[in-house]
Amino acid sequence: MVLFALRGLGYALDDRRHWRGLEHLAQQHGFELTDTGELRGAAPEDRLAECAGRILQLFAAVTAWEAAA
Repeated sequence: MVLFALRGLGYALDDRRHWRGLEHLAQQHGFELTDTGELRGAAPEDRLAECAGRILQLFAAVTAWEAAA
């Protein structure tokens, strides 16, 4: 979804080298960027609120990354 949205904004993401920044951001927030462009993570049920906070932080970081690019 993230890569699809960024591609729609005009980012050239066909080359995985352009994914490095997103991959790094995902890792910083405890997620992974899969080969299909999916941001994936997991958390135990009792820590879902913490995971939701990390998701919001990740998308804020992606927005800042997008604005700087």
